[in-house]
Amino acid sequence: MLDDMALGLVVSILTVGCLCGALLGGGFSDRYGRQKVMFSSAVFFIVSSLGCALSGNLVSLLVFRLICGLGIGVISAVAPIYISEISPARLRGTLVSYNQLAIVIGILIAYIVDYILLDYERNWRLMLGFPFFFSVAYLLLLGILPESPRWLSARGKAGRARQVASKLNLEAGEMTVSDTNTQEGRDRIKVTELFKGNLAKVVFIGSILAALQQITGINVIINYAPSIFEMTGVAGDIALVQSILVGVVNLLFTLIAVWLVDKVGRKILLLCGSLGMGISLLYLVYTFVVPAANGIGALIAVLCYIGFFAASLAPLMWVVTSEIYPSRIRGTAMSLSTGISWLCTFLTVQFFPWILNNLGGSVAFGIFAVFSIAAFAFILFCVPETKGKSLEAIEKELGVDKEAEENVKEEQMAEQYPQMDGLCDTACAYAARVRQFAEQRGVSFDDAMTELEERLEQVRWKVMPAGPQRQENCGTLDVPAEECRVLRLVQGIASCYGMTAQQYMESAYVDDFFSGVADGRSGTAVAISAAVEAAE
Repeated sequence: MLDDMALGLVVSILTVGCLCGALLGGGFSDRYGRQKVMFSSAVFFIVSSLGCALSGNLVSLLVFRLICGLGIGVISAVAPIYISEISPARLRGTLVSYNQLAIVIGILIAYIVDYILLDYERNWRLMLGFPFFFSVAYLLLLGILPESPRWLSARGKAGRARQVASKLNLEAGEMTVSDTNTQEGRDRIKVTELFKGNLAKVVFIGSILAALQQITGINVIINYAPSIFEMTGVAGDIALVQSILVGVVNLLFTLIAVWLVDKVGRKILLLCGSLGMGISLLYLVYTFVVPAANGIGALIAVLCYIGFFAASLAPLMWVVTSEIYPSRIRGTAMSLSTGISWLCTFLTVQFFPWILNNLGGSVAFGIFAVFSIAAFAFILFCVPETKGKSLEAIEKELGVDKEAEENVKEEQMAEQYPQMDGLCDTACAYAARVRQFAEQRGVSFDDAMTELEERLEQVRWKVMPAGPQRQENCGTLDVPAEECRVLRLVQGIASCYGMTAQQYMESAYVDDFFSGVADGRSGTAVAISAAVEAAE
């Protein structure tokens, strides 16, 4: 018999594997293909189901539960990607939503199988080993699934990609758009980019929404439903029947969510769901505080909670996060959200038994009720409505499309530093001339810049004895260090001629300075004379 902490560890170790699998699955699928990675998840399921059923001690049970979690994490990350990549545009949203529906059906089947096996000796081994048969079926079915045509196209296998796309009835135009997006996705995204500007706000919304999906208690209800009902005074076998009802309600309200999501909108469903969850959990707290209210009241509260969750946070967290993240960071940001979701799952599942048995059900479910109410407030004030909007329109509305960010940046520069207008282009043009000069001299860019800067100082102190003119501090702007260095150089040279940087770049003196440096001292004198004549 397991104590509370051991029971929590057996349940929560699964989520540790889920977290690792989710974080690794996306990257491996980009490298080796969607089909191969899904195949590996099927192998994980087969090995873990047999291992759990035959485990002789707690350590081996934990190891195989961890392996099972790896399989779940991998498929949770890769399945939505695969479905979206093999789906035509007109059906993509519906087909991706069916992923959540399939999960709910699996939960219901697990409840029914557990009830059937309840009277068997060592029933827990049978319950943990039964997924072996589904895992084998999953492995065999993967054999008839094609590789993602988008992944094939991105790997230069255009001929095979067209064959698969033709079998899937994907239009050529969809493949062209996908290829472009995939190529853009190859550009490595720095994690720090997720925490800058408007992107930080969007990532914050998605991350908090992912956390709220789990810390409102759904996996506790799913995993510990029989134990919860027993604590409210319901017998063990009847408690398992009520758990089956939980699965049925979960399925029905998931279907309602799929039906309503494009009719009433994401935000309304999320608000109604989180509010209903909070009220249901508060009543469940009441059933623990007042013993006479136990039994049917607890069942109704749990079923209502499941229904509200299934119609809101369960599917819509994934929908909203995938919509608000701009395309160039969607994969990286979704990995972050998924990781946060699994981390919160681990924490709630791990510590729930201890809280329930030591502090009581009223405290445990009271915490979840508070989080549900917090979710309502967060959704009301922070989560945007995305129904009926294109992804491009959502990006522009949130100010996270690349063009919008660049426009905002340019406007801020023009407003705060009007004299900097056009200097970045000047720096780029002059940097190209410096590189050409460096190649002619057979030196590096940095060495050429150092030589030019030293000669500038020799010229400037003679032409401008009062000291150099003021130069803009481009370090306060979003200008690369190399361009900033070039900009200061060209401004310094231009000041010797009594010109602005733009005027200097359009004058006949541009090559004089390079010639002067190349010719040594005599060349420097030429540059000084030209500067003095220009000043006079």
